[in-house]
Amino acid sequence: MRSQEKPSDAFGPIRRRQGFALPAAILALMVVAVLITGGFFLAGQEARIGQSTERATQAFYLAESGLNEVLAGWIPAQAGLAVWEETSACADCQVQQGDGEWDVTITRVDDLLYLIESTGRITQGGRLAGASRTLSQLARGGTLDLAQSQAAVTTQDQMAMSGNSTVDGRDTNGGGSGWFMNQGANSCPPASGGRPALLVNEDATVSLGGNSKTFAPSGVDPVGRDDALVDEQMEVFSAETWERLTSLADKTITASGPHKIEPSLSGGECNTGDPLNWGAPRSSGPGINSTAAEACKDHFPIIHVIVPEGHDRFQINANSSGQGILLVEGNLHLNGNFNWAGPMYVKGRFTNNGGTGIFGSVTSEGAEIESSNDEQLISGNALITYSSCALSRAISGASGGLPLNPIATRGWADLSAGSF
Repeated sequence: MRSQEKPSDAFGPIRRRQGFALPAAILALMVVAVLITGGFFLAGQEARIGQSTERATQAFYLAESGLNEVLAGWIPAQAGLAVWEETSACADCQVQQGDGEWDVTITRVDDLLYLIESTGRITQGGRLAGASRTLSQLARGGTLDLAQSQAAVTTQDQMAMSGNSTVDGRDTNGGGSGWFMNQGANSCPPASGGRPALLVNEDATVSLGGNSKTFAPSGVDPVGRDDALVDEQMEVFSAETWERLTSLADKTITASGPHKIEPSLSGGECNTGDPLNWGAPRSSGPGINSTAAEACKDHFPIIHVIVPEGHDRFQINANSSGQGILLVEGNLHLNGNFNWAGPMYVKGRFTNNGGTGIFGSVTSEGAEIESSNDEQLISGNALITYSSCALSRAISGASGGLPLNPIATRGWADLSAGSF
């Protein structure tokens, strides 16, 4: 039997070789798979980074919106914070906005300096929710550079008094416990000094009839005279002018009246949008709603009254009350028990009857006298008293309602620890 021999070729026996193509193909597929997987991973990362950046940007704009909303909607109650006191209250602010919300904290840093911190958060988007950004802005409160009046009543023209009326230049803090300036921690300090009762032009006539009286501090003439009281000077109040004050008015009323001026409520809160709500100087008294008065005791508006053509004057009804800064473009007549705290400026004649009670000051330009109907008259049981406290409270309260001015340099910061 022939033995089997291994095949051979001319060069010797044939050796067995392992396959190379299959491993190479598998390796190539693995490399391609790794590249594809890496590509998908990087694409996913980029998508997540893009989404995170988009959400963080949205949170940034929400925070910016909160800052702007609070700066635009500044209210006097926020200006009344104590130094380093903070509040998150934001009256009439829209917190929910789009896919998120914002929250604002206000801290009073100094007398006129406020730190406003706003945090914007994304609340929609499922697992992508939660992005937040926190911004801060230093802002300076607006101020009125309004000098206190030179007398209880200042006018460049004649002034007549009758009945039991009184004009008192001695500084006082109000007419008793019913006035808010005499209540609580913010009550007025003891008054001292004062001004003349009346300050008129050099050649103006002052007549006191009936039981009318004028008072002034010791050593001060009750009736002062100043030949510099001209129209132009009467419309400049320290660094402020008539035009600037009227441009800052919270309420502009074009009417003649008569009108009942009193505090009012809306939803249990002081209705500052009511043009005839001029705040509340008193907590009690004739015709006063004590609940509305308590709610509006910190409302000190700047009121600009324009008497329309064809009408003689703006009239206020009896048992009315208000506080702040009153600017009347025309003649003003007060009926009955009208109570007022603050400065009053009249570009025309000032007259009253009944039991008017004014604490602060009255400044009127008067008018050319052509008949007895043109006379300025303080009559009845009127009491007009100079009060530095009433003036300071009104000017400070009205200043608190002025817009804040963001500090231009180094006043803005991004306080976010991270964007997502």
